[in-house]
Amino acid sequence: IYLMKKEFISIFTKRNLEEKKADSLFEKLNQHYSDPNRHYHNLTHIREMLEGLEEVRSDIQDLDSVKLAIWFHDCFY
Repeated sequence: IYLMKKEFISIFTKRNLEEKKADSLFEKLNQHYSDPNRHYHNLTHIREMLEGLEEVRSDIQDLDSVKLAIWFHDCFY
């Protein structure tokens, strides 16, 4: 999870969001995805999607935006 958090925060700090705010946002997402009632849409699912994205990264113009879409796509349900 450490590397996922580091990459997540990096996306936002590149866009001039304070690291502290990016960290807080990550922790909120982490809470949602770590809920014990989530059987599929959890951090493992996010990690697997991010890993799969690496296979097609050369075809994507804005990789950071796609990564954020992955992070937020199942945050609430």
